[in-house]
Amino acid sequence: MKRKWHIKSAWLCVLLAAVLLLGSLCWMLYPRSLAARFPKADRISVALTQTSMTGSKGVAVPVTDGGVWEFSAGSAEYEELLAILNQYTYHSTPMSLFPRRNYTLKRQSVSVMFSDGDRQLFLTDGGGMAVGTCDGSDWLYAVGYFGTRRSVQLLAEVQTFLQKYEPVSAGE
Repeated sequence: MKRKWHIKSAWLCVLLAAVLLLGSLCWMLYPRSLAARFPKADRISVALTQTSMTGSKGVAVPVTDGGVWEFSAGSAEYEELLAILNQYTYHSTPMSLFPRRNYTLKRQSVSVMFSDGDRQLFLTDGGGMAVGTCDGSDWLYAVGYFGTRRSVQLLAEVQTFLQKYEPVSAGE
């Protein structure tokens, strides 16, 4: 009789672990809107950095340009930017479980930083996304589920959007 009880409790533990694992995966892979990161922002600043690598004899030389744009809440530009962000989602990864300090996201040539004053949202064409907080820690997430296709599409759409407006300050 005791042996049957141990087998049942072992199966119960396995079942509980499977439910916890499945719940964790659902939480991690659940898509969240990028626009929801800025629920009541008075304004959003957008900083764009483009880096193309050129050089000879295998030496890469970064060429950087870009700029900073600011959009105030209630303006048509602000609403258009939020509409673009609302089309894209992000999800957690195992790197999302704990904050990171001094972490550099992988990128190929473009990165964008959105800021509402309290938090920064860094996006790269390498598929990564980091949410910076006031205490200097970064929470890492991913845009898209397979590869970098969705983040590249998002950044192309943001670049097209930004070309319609004059930056507050120009890049290098």
